[in-house]
Amino acid sequence: MPDSAPRTAASLDTDLSGRQLGGYRLLRRLGKGAMAEVYLADQMSLGRQVALKVLRSQLATDATYVERFQHEARAAAQLIHANIVQIYEVGRDDGIHFIAQEYLPDELRGTTFYAPGNLGHEKRIAERMAWWRARAEGTKEPGGSGEGA
Repeated sequence: MPDSAPRTAASLDTDLSGRQLGGYRLLRRLGKGAMAEVYLADQMSLGRQVALKVLRSQLATDATYVERFQHEARAAAQLIHANIVQIYEVGRDDGIHFIAQEYLPDELRGTTFYAPGNLGHEKRIAERMAWWRARAEGTKEPGGSGEGA
């Protein structure tokens, strides 16, 4: 049951499932990374499920990380391809920065599209494209044997 505490950047240390953030109802946490947590969310205005990436509270007050997070959203939004998740919105609600993007089905969740560490954005995009190319060619991973997916 969602509590009624204000949603501030400091409150991000806990699971936000059940909360509303902007026009999104967070259903459950899908994963965590060094910079953000990702939730399955309901976009209430359109009645669809989206992946909502939320900047970690420890980084939300650092202008450098906020700009990097927003830059990632803007750069990804420029990529239009059937095999690349679409960015729907970048926003902020009560100090919580988020990116709403296309939700990937179960069989793709957990795949490393954004490698951990401080890899450049371009390298992450290249890795994502290699993964999709390998999948389209019937291999499990880039450089795989082609023995099936």
